Amino acid sequence: MELCHHDVIAQMPQSIRDALSKFDLESRVVIYAVCPTRPEPESDMCNESLLQVDKDGHHIMKPIKPFVYHDFHDYLAGLLSRADLEKAMDESCDNLMQSCNDPAPEYVRDIWEAEFLRTFEGPSPGTLFIDRQGEGRYGFTLNIDFFNIEGLRIRGALTSCGLISMACFNLSYAIHYKPENMYVASIIPPPHEPSTTELNHYTKPVIDTLVDLWKDGVQYS
Repeated sequence: MELCHHDVIAQMPQSIRDALSKFDLESRVVIYAVCPTRPEPESDMCNESLLQVDKDGHHIMKPIKPFVYHDFHDYLAGLLSRADLEKAMDESCDNLMQSCNDPAPEYVRDIWEAEFLRTFEGPSPGTLFIDRQGEGRYGFTLNIDFFNIEGLRIRGALTSCGLISMACFNLSYAIHYKPENMYVASIIPPPHEPSTTELNHYTKPVIDTLVDLWKDGVQYS
């Protein structure tokens, strides 16, 4: 081979991580530091360290217990970049808008047949959510579930890990729960499930993003 051929081969990624980096395919994430003791709200300050300590006793910028939040905009932009899915997501609203004055079905087989979406108001006062007005209007289900990462035990779960995920119900029921179409917001670190009040802190990043999207919207290029 000539020298230029060797140069080309040298630039080829040697691992999956290198390939993702070359094509800028890794999603944006925010890493939060979780309190290892998980004190209850309104409790006294626990003075627990959040960061790891090096051999010299100095704190380093690495959480003892990290909580990684995956950026929702990266997910939604990726979903909309698939033209077939964007068209299907818009048609869900448009089809219901056209049949909005028809009698509601006796049996509901899909969320788009439910009375709730026929009357749900959108971000603009006096307009329906399904009245897109040239925009994209997308609805999601928010799922929070916990599982034992060590498998089933006779005495019950010992180590519990949580998953915060969302599915776009603008997509047909047959595909909106497929892994490639779902949004995994974050993993709630083990070993124990947080209380209902503590869970609010884990859902806050995604809820804040959804509130901004509802109030101001977003434009993807």
